Amino acid sequence: MQFSPSLSIYGGSVGCAFSPVKHLGINANAWQAFTKAKLGYGELALGYYHGFHNQLNFEVYGGYGRGASSMNDTINNFFLRGDYYHGKGDFNNYFIQCNFGVDLDSSVFVAAGARYVVMDYMASVIQKNGVTHYDASFPGKGLEFSGLMRIGKRHIFGQCGGTISFMRVDDPADMFRLSPLQIFVGMLIKF
Repeated sequence: MQFSPSLSIYGGSVGCAFSPVKHLGINANAWQAFTKAKLGYGELALGYYHGFHNQLNFEVYGGYGRGASSMNDTINNFFLRGDYYHGKGDFNNYFIQCNFGVDLDSSVFVAAGARYVVMDYMASVIQKNGVTHYDASFPGKGLEFSGLMRIGKRHIFGQCGGTISFMRVDDPADMFRLSPLQIFVGMLIKF
């Protein structure tokens, strides 16, 4: 079993992974944004993992995530004075991901991964000064690439990494854009 809290440039996350039987992995993750937009997200994944020659690791997981977001903002610029916007939406996220890792020695591990994501935003509402502009559902899909480095001994590791996303969301109001780059630092505790 593994537990991994981390902080990113936009929020914090906590993850848990365990293997009830050899080669079967179960992952659960939760993420909360620390930005003007309120965003919470959780996911659960089931997959296969295998180690080769005590150095190489391969994983493939499929999963489901669910989240909610909301944002309140007042726009004050040269053209718009005091327009108040409110947006909210729930979303589902289905994904498949592959990870490859290498134990460089007993204390250093590096990994890279790719994830294909299909999203569905639901019950999204954009309001301008109390008037609803649309209430719609719109899809999104794309690829995410990630890298990770972990350093430590036995049961406690420090880790850092990043993810870059290439997502296409069919959002006509451009309100629910995700950050294309995430950088994080954290730790991993193995039980």
